[in-house]
Amino acid sequence: MHAVQFEISKPIDDSAFEDMCARIYGELFGDLMPKINGRRGQAQGGVDVFVNSSAGRLGIQSKRYVDGALTLKMVEKELERAEKKKVPIIKLIVATTAAADATLLHDVQTLSDIRVAAGQFPVEVEFWDDICRHIRGNGKLQRDYAPNAPGAMFHEQRDSNLALQATVLRIESKLDIVTGLPGARPDSVNKFISSQLDAINEMLKACRFRDGLEAVTRLGSDMGLLDLHQQARWYLQRALCTWHLEGGKAAVNDFLKAAELYPEDEKMAAAGVRGLLLDADIAGAVAAGRKSVDRFPTSVHVWIAYTNARMFKGEEIKLTDVPAAMRSNCDGLCCINLHVIDSQREFLLEF
Repeated sequence: MHAVQFEISKPIDDSAFEDMCARIYGELFGDLMPKINGRRGQAQGGVDVFVNSSAGRLGIQSKRYVDGALTLKMVEKELERAEKKKVPIIKLIVATTAAADATLLHDVQTLSDIRVAAGQFPVEVEFWDDICRHIRGNGKLQRDYAPNAPGAMFHEQRDSNLALQATVLRIESKLDIVTGLPGARPDSVNKFISSQLDAINEMLKACRFRDGLEAVTRLGSDMGLLDLHQQARWYLQRALCTWHLEGGKAAVNDFLKAAELYPEDEKMAAAGVRGLLLDADIAGAVAAGRKSVDRFPTSVHVWIAYTNARMFKGEEIKLTDVPAAMRSNCDGLCCINLHVIDSQREFLLEF
């Protein structure tokens, strides 16, 4: 297959190359917040950019030189500065706009081996060819530094499509919760209250969240008229209205209150898991979800809430994880589909 090559422009000044190194190595090592070391004119101790990796902090020294201008002595000088400054890094990467030089590469590798044997941090040199290779191998970097490259355009279109699909599925998932609102219990004494709560359910199913919130507020003026299950329904309805109108954080307490008031209802149990998720208590949500699944093994609502918690924890979810009795349920399959799309997006970000 013919590979389409494309030109990547070199930065116009030292500051632009520093920024470029921060962007590229931050992306490569998964650091969303790489740090430029001080401002121009300050002593930087051999490091222009700090990047955090899974192994520890890396130091990047950027050298915007013409071909052949970077020498081993210059690399050694930057190492001396870093050692003197006692810069807290596990490796120094000297990045340069100069073309690849086999002799210098070998010399730096030998120097690095000697340093490691002596208990010092290693050093690497990255030539312009290496930097361009990083850009060509990463769709996000292509969009920044070679936006007209085929890979950049493909990545942007594919990522846009996946983002749209994920948004649609998240909206469907949110509305699925609305359609799964608990109805009245036959043993509730105050049938008028039950009918009012049922009417609010219909408002929420029609996505009339502002109207629903007004109705819930009016009905809750005297909570003493509601039995425990009705109170739990009331809190769950208000949680859903608040979630849609103000955001998840504002709805946390109401979700948790609904589950606390009537844990015998599977949908209230699912609401409790969701409340923990919205409160960013992932471990608590997984634990509560597992407990609820054990208690309500046939509940789709509980299973979806538990599975969402597992997804947030970073667990891989497969179709085989869906209980056999739920595999024909569109809500459960939608949940799995959303996870697959998110996984594709993560893969694409690493492409």
